[in-house]
Amino acid sequence: MTKVIRPSVSAAAIGAALLIGGAAAAQDLSDSTIGYSIPVSGLEVIDNFAEMLEATTASSGEADFVIVSAEGDPLKQTTDVEALAAQGADAVVITAASDVGWDLAIQNAKAQGAVVVNHSGFAITGVDQNVMLDFYDSGYEVGAAAAAWLNETHDGAGQVGILAQSGDSGLAERSQGMRDGITENSDAEVVAEVDAYDRLEGAEGASNILAANPEVSVLLAFNDDVGLGALQAATEAGRTDPADLFIGGTDGLPDALTAIEDGTPYQATWGYMFGFSAILTMQDTEALLRGETVPPTRVQQGRLVTSDTLAEYREITADPFSDAAEPIFAEVSRYSDAVLSQGDATPAE
Repeated sequence: MTKVIRPSVSAAAIGAALLIGGAAAAQDLSDSTIGYSIPVSGLEVIDNFAEMLEATTASSGEADFVIVSAEGDPLKQTTDVEALAAQGADAVVITAASDVGWDLAIQNAKAQGAVVVNHSGFAITGVDQNVMLDFYDSGYEVGAAAAAWLNETHDGAGQVGILAQSGDSGLAERSQGMRDGITENSDAEVVAEVDAYDRLEGAEGASNILAANPEVSVLLAFNDDVGLGALQAATEAGRTDPADLFIGGTDGLPDALTAIEDGTPYQATWGYMFGFSAILTMQDTEALLRGETVPPTRVQQGRLVTSDTLAEYREITADPFSDAAEPIFAEVSRYSDAVLSQGDATPAE
């Protein structure tokens, strides 16, 4: 069972939505509740991840599942986590927009006996498990793919615009990876860099870059939502030829995959394969509830997706629950015994 709680709901209402309280029995989670705290609803990557968490919980037939959205209020998200634990959630999974301001909330949730798993891509101090992303490497691979395109179609030279996110350390690292990936593997010149958060800001930022730098041949976006906004701006500017313009992003959103399939200038994304990560996240959370030992850190890796690899990527991600998908888990995820704190980098292999 899943309940979605919107931002106006009080801590008391969260408690009313939870079906139980108290610790789970050692092997039986049928009377348990797992909460999922998200920074905002309506972001495709988060909504898709929540759906897969729910599906994993449903497939095990055990714990109930509650989603609480802070709708863009970071302070509310920390209090959401505290409220979930205080009102009886046995575990809380967090996807946060920032690693700042979590110490007290995590301490209070843990004091209530809740398991806390952080699936934000960056580390939060004091949780039972941090799920990290290879921010720099994924950005670098997309940048390198753009460099390969420049080398093949423009003799290695071209102007580049980057749609970055400097306010988050991990996303800033990914943006830097994109910059290094293209400049180290071609003669590209980065002529513009602007911050963007969502599809609208991506469209606005890309429009400004293209207007000020009409010779730009590459736009790199720190995620697909922003990159798809850039594609919209490029289309409106008449830049629709994939031999003339390369757009790349990360996350592997369905709309980005469709844009690659349709032969638009959107030519690469890094697919983190979050469906696989959601399954592992829920399995690890349930294992922690049973008192099993789970490594404190997991790194979600993924794959580069281009027109050459799109069909294979879709095939292996179509059903992460299938027997055919089982070998993929070890490829796209790895565990570490490193206990991470806020600001720590993703552990190396």
